[in-house]
Amino acid sequence: RAMTAENPRGAVEACAEKLQQLQQAEAPAATVVERARLVIEALLTALTALEPRPHGADPDRSLSAPSLVEQLLARTGSLRFAHEDNIAAPTNAGAGGALPRPSCVHGLILGHLLSSSALHGVLEELLESPAVTAAVEVFLKEKCRKVPEAGNFLSKYYLAHGRPTCASNVFQQLAERQDPDIDLLQRTVYLDRALQAAGFALPHSKDHVEELRTKLDIAARVQMPLLRELELLASGGGNNPVVSRSWREAARRQLASFQQLLRLQDLLQAAVDFSLFHIVLVVMDLTSSAQQKEKVAQAWVSLFFPPVPSPYSLSEIVNPDGQPLEHKLFPLLTVRPAAAFFMRNESGPVCRAQPPNFHLRASRLLQELGASTQPARLVWDEH
Repeated sequence: RAMTAENPRGAVEACAEKLQQLQQAEAPAATVVERARLVIEALLTALTALEPRPHGADPDRSLSAPSLVEQLLARTGSLRFAHEDNIAAPTNAGAGGALPRPSCVHGLILGHLLSSSALHGVLEELLESPAVTAAVEVFLKEKCRKVPEAGNFLSKYYLAHGRPTCASNVFQQLAERQDPDIDLLQRTVYLDRALQAAGFALPHSKDHVEELRTKLDIAARVQMPLLRELELLASGGGNNPVVSRSWREAARRQLASFQQLLRLQDLLQAAVDFSLFHIVLVVMDLTSSAQQKEKVAQAWVSLFFPPVPSPYSLSEIVNPDGQPLEHKLFPLLTVRPAAAFFMRNESGPVCRAQPPNFHLRASRLLQELGASTQPARLVWDEH
């Protein structure tokens, strides 16, 4: 750190020389890589402590952190450790214009920039530097599969440089990646951003826009409310559980996969299995056709008079003998917790519906269903 403060360019040269020495080291690959990582991180951490230079004090910006990192990348451009395979070796772009993967050293440098929020500004400036833009882009594309922050950098760069289709593809990749740390709400946000980015490429992106709009409709209008219903079932109905243990356990098993984007057919099956026919109607709205007319009518009947083996039916709930007679009819409106059917902007504890507010609950269900479907479609035809 002291050397970096006094002679930043000398510190970069010293770091490059140490990495070249490691190239000749006779040690296990893991040991070499770990030593290289420590050397690189020590330099990059020291760069974050450099005092900002007054405007005009360094006209060529050669002592700025981005320029020093670019210098390090240039000095180590041909450096390869013995364990690296041919994929990482420098090659000419192929017929398809594909670029080689970053070397191990460059991966360590760029990886630390990506993982350290204090160095994100450096990474952004490197993306704008013609000398290293291509290498940084390849690195971020590869990391995008596992690190959402890489996708955020990449999509921002693409949008700023008039490449909305590329940005849209990155957002879609983030939405669909298999990552337990990304919940369904964040995935819908990524899908929405992908749709917005694709819209900037119209009319050439028309098919892609339609594909993304369908995916977003399924996630926001079907999977999100279905997730909420399963969460209600899994909790049993608040502090005073009314749903039987078998239905609670079934809901918990189903929830295990619901943070990933699911196929519409799988969502429809889950809605039918748990007698959530207000969501079935939304699915039919998305896929409406004349052949479905009879099925739509059946779904409307099942919405108010669900099959007997359903989680809120009187024969299935806890302590059925203690329930009011009114709960024999319309269990979705009388037994289900008094929570929104589709909207997610409510707060406060859930409570069981009471007979005096039955009409209010029914009105709310129809209003929310109307907001989640299209009035001119088959779902509302003659019903």
